[in-house]
Amino acid sequence: MKLLIERGNIYYYPLRYIRSREYVDIKGMFMAKYVIYIACGSAAASANVVKSRLTEKLYERGVRNFELRIARVAELPSITQRVHPDLVIITAGSFSKAGIPEDIPVLSGIPLMTMIGVDQFIDQVVQALKSKKKAE
Repeated sequence: MKLLIERGNIYYYPLRYIRSREYVDIKGMFMAKYVIYIACGSAAASANVVKSRLTEKLYERGVRNFELRIARVAELPSITQRVHPDLVIITAGSFSKAGIPEDIPVLSGIPLMTMIGVDQFIDQVVQALKSKKKAE
């Protein structure tokens, strides 16, 4: 039996009935997740590149309880006020932290785009997530 979450309702189904729907194991459902926003100018190409590379690097480091979301830089102040993510990564060359709460770390995602200094960047990401003290 697997747990199916559909429109906020929870159902139990045998696995063969779940095809394209989202399901999670019961253990995974109750695990706290880090929410990381990746932002670029248009929320398109560069943010998706960083998202895929960051996913790969975090899995290599053993961090699995995270959710990556993509947004535009212009939307960040309102999103961070509403959602209050654990970390924000911005791929734009220059950016302002105006409107983003002080307790949310903001990092530049340029190292994941250029692949220069990636290890140090991932160290910063892991350190920022550990400071939030969510279950591993």
